[in-house]
Amino acid sequence: MARHDAPRVLNLPGDRPVRLRPIRRNDLPALDAMLMGLSPRSRRLRFHGAVNALPCTALRELSAPDDALHATLVAEAAGPDCSTRLVAEARWVRDTPGASSAEFALSVADDWQRLGLARELLDRLRASAAEAGVQRLYGSVLDENRGMLALMASQGARPRRDPRGGWGLVWTLDTDAVPSQTPPAAPTSPLHTVRSAPGLA
Repeated sequence: MARHDAPRVLNLPGDRPVRLRPIRRNDLPALDAMLMGLSPRSRRLRFHGAVNALPCTALRELSAPDDALHATLVAEAAGPDCSTRLVAEARWVRDTPGASSAEFALSVADDWQRLGLARELLDRLRASAAEAGVQRLYGSVLDENRGMLALMASQGARPRRDPRGGWGLVWTLDTDAVPSQTPPAAPTSPLHTVRSAPGLA
């Protein structure tokens, strides 16, 4: 069976192609630029607060794949002068190897939102997690993040109030229940999952 995190080119509305692939260790600078390039509102939705810089340890964790504990997918788009830039990232992470559930998060650059990219990444993330033996994904979304709340509901996620407090819901997705029909362009917003360390989901 083909791996769902294998590189793939996706043509989004407006003839805007992106390449979806697993993250690489040398993506660290591009990932930092993408996350810090989010608008203040998008960063607040992603991190549940104001973030002006990311710890190097958190970036290294994001850009160092480990199929036993976590995986990160990115979307890469062509830029000027034949350069490329990362425009989205999505990841799942287990607390321990072999755990049946994993926390997930994703974010999309502001100028690439509302094109269906978050939905595509979420579908591939669920499939990638299922291949690793993860049965459920869970993540927290702020109440004001209406685009992501709509996406979660459309994916059949089950909400509950975050027991750790805050203005958000924890949504749980079964990895073996990816919807068979997917609208082409759902609203997308960055998603944040709450973790105590290293400060980045």
